[in-house]
Amino acid sequence: MENVVGVDIHPLALVIARATYLTAVGRELLDARNGDITIPVYLSDSIRFPQEKNTVHGGVNAYSIDAGKGVELLIPTEVALNPSISDLVIDAVKDYAASIAAESADNIENFDMHLTVCGLRKYLSDGSVQALYFTAEKMAHLIKQSRDTVWGFILKNYYKPVFLSRRKFDLVVGNPP
Repeated sequence: MENVVGVDIHPLALVIARATYLTAVGRELLDARNGDITIPVYLSDSIRFPQEKNTVHGGVNAYSIDAGKGVELLIPTEVALNPSISDLVIDAVKDYAASIAAESADNIENFDMHLTVCGLRKYLSDGSVQALYFTAEKMAHLIKQSRDTVWGFILKNYYKPVFLSRRKFDLVVGNPP
């Protein structure tokens, strides 16, 4: 099942595709697995690819997501293209944003420590940490405005078409995934 991946822009189609995937995998494989299962079906627009840009926040390449009203969220390219940590990093950013929205002490050193405690810091460059800190601050702003209902989910799915297209290219030219 490692070679099965899907992307759809419609939420209902996403739910149906994920349910179909689980049905196809079957109970025996689900029972035999070690750890969590990842369902490689993502909510995203496969026609309009996200645009990568160099950001002033850490000076790294990142995907920029417009959250409306002048709020930009960034996912560093090194995070987006690393499926083993990308969702975990976004969850850590979201958790940190929730804590600072609840008036916890906020600075980049605390964020860096949060990533260390989550076991993720070792995978991230200093520039990516700065870009992710910027995103955490913006997400905290959205939380305070009661506008953070889906941004974690969107961040986890937004760049998947880019990752999937690069993965497909790597498989076609013979590079390991």
